[in-house]
Amino acid sequence: MPLDDKIVLITGGARRIGRSLALAVARAGGDVAIHYWQSHGEADSTRGEVEALGRKAFLLQADLSDPLQAAGLIPRVLEHGRLYALVNNASVFEPLTWKKDGELKEAGNYSLCRCGHSKDKPYCDGAHNDIEFDGTETADTRPSEARQEILDEGTGIVVKKDVYLCMDSGFCGNRLTNIDEMVADTDEPRVRAEIIGIAVLQEFSFRLRAARA
Repeated sequence: MPLDDKIVLITGGARRIGRSLALAVARAGGDVAIHYWQSHGEADSTRGEVEALGRKAFLLQADLSDPLQAAGLIPRVLEHGRLYALVNNASVFEPLTWKKDGELKEAGNYSLCRCGHSKDKPYCDGAHNDIEFDGTETADTRPSEARQEILDEGTGIVVKKDVYLCMDSGFCGNRLTNIDEMVADTDEPRVRAEIIGIAVLQEFSFRLRAARA
């Protein structure tokens, strides 16, 4: 999809996947707002690569774990022009701490507990017979793509929802609204950007499209 002169904000855009996304936007004709936290040198290098492709790029330093800095990011982009989309790519890489809890010794065939009441987890000890556990599979086994339903039409974006992945955790919106209601206001770049930021982490998918004349 052509992004002629449109501004796309990419969080964590200095390196790795973020850098690749920035270059992809530039090749599609868009300008890039490159967010970074501590990787200034790499962010500056990515900016140079974008500019070498004939597109504009500007850097935005912010610690997204700080609510005030995170909230101020999009207004800073708007100083350069209208924001078309946000790609929420930033990540925090934390060391994994593994807990060793003994070795599992399997011999031949074995069954794993599904009812949650076995005293020999992860193996089945027959406890399901005592609690009359019904192990009938009832989940929709179709691919997520097939289960998704399109929400009401938005401006410049199509949003789909897979209700089977929804856990009613409330992460599909903010304190005032949610994606289902926000779609009606997607003529505003800020709302469209917020939807994209939420969708990449939840049970939604989206694709951008040209706004109707």
